[in-house]
Amino acid sequence: MKKSILSGCLLFLIALSSSISQPQEPVCPKHIETPRYPPVAKMARISGKVMLTLIIDSDGKVSDVKVTNEDQQFVKILAHWAVDNVRLWTFAKPQSAPFKQNITYDFQLDDKLPLAGVDDYPDVTFVTYDLPDYVTVRTNNHVVETSGGNQSH
Repeated sequence: MKKSILSGCLLFLIALSSSISQPQEPVCPKHIETPRYPPVAKMARISGKVMLTLIIDSDGKVSDVKVTNEDQQFVKILAHWAVDNVRLWTFAKPQSAPFKQNITYDFQLDDKLPLAGVDDYPDVTFVTYDLPDYVTVRTNNHVVETSGGNQSH
């Protein structure tokens, strides 16, 4: 009797464990549009991370995007650019749809790069991907002219 109860419990646990869905692996992008650093954010020297939750349809297209850290300071300025960019991406077809995936865009102002506007040095942006879920957009700071009129030396 004890063996049949134990066997029954074991079969129940095996059935239960197979019915619990395992977390799905993120789907890899098939097409990526290179993001830009928002010019307004660059001029205002705003940097930060934008965390997105994407809904990917059965064809691998982004059907919806939600910013999950909107409450953080300055994220709204950066989020607009990240959302517009990720909507242009396409992904491998997920095993089941709709498929939810998180992606973080990390916008960084890099003080190690030469200043844009000094000695005609251009605006420079570097984008690196740690796929499938992390994008770093790094740019140089921009010199802002603050002289308001005639200055005598």
